[in-house]
Order: sequence, then C-alpha cells, then structure tokens
Amino acid sequence: MKRILATCGIAAAALATHSTVFAQELGPAVLESPSDVRVQEDINNRLVVDHRMDGAMFTVSVHDGHVSVTGTLKDQAQEAEIYRVARHVDGVRDVFVFAEEDSQ
Repeated sequence: MKRILATCGIAAAALATHSTVFAQELGPAVLESPSDVRVQEDINNRLVVDHRMDGAMFTVSVHDGHVSVTGTLKDQAQEAEIYRVARHVDGVRDVFVFAEEDSQ
C-alpha cells in the first residue's frame, strides 16, 4: 500500500510539474484577446505594404491595445511611419517602438 501511495505521489508531482510548464508555454497565446490579434494583423498588414518601410525588419506585438514594435529600421523616418500607421488603427491605446537603426 505504501508503495502504491508513493508511486501515486511521484506521478502527481510529475503531472503537476508538467502541467505548470504546459500552462506557462501557452500563457501568452491564451491571454491574447481577439481584438489584440486584429490590431496586430491590421498594423502589420499596413506596414508590410508601405513602401516607406522597405528594408525594415520588425515584429508587431499588442497587449490590451498597447502596441510594441521591435526590430531594425533604416532610419528615423521609418520609426515615424510606424507611429503614424499604428495610431490610425482602431483599438490602439499607445505605441512603443524599440528599434535599432541599420548602419548599412
């Protein structure tokens, strides 16, 4: 009986550890609201077709309407374009750009 309880305890501990890791891995995706996904897609689609963004490499993230753009830009004009485009998308509360300027 003790052996069965010990085995069940070990299995429960392993399952709890595995479940915690699994929940952590899915956390951001599960918490992302449909409106954040729409805002992210809208901003990304507008920037990708914008010829002023040629040569830029960036990632758009949105959480509760707060937009973060990270990546590498050719110049400050591209940063200004990101702000301009993002602010015209419904659902955007504020915009943060964290980018390096490409030295080439």
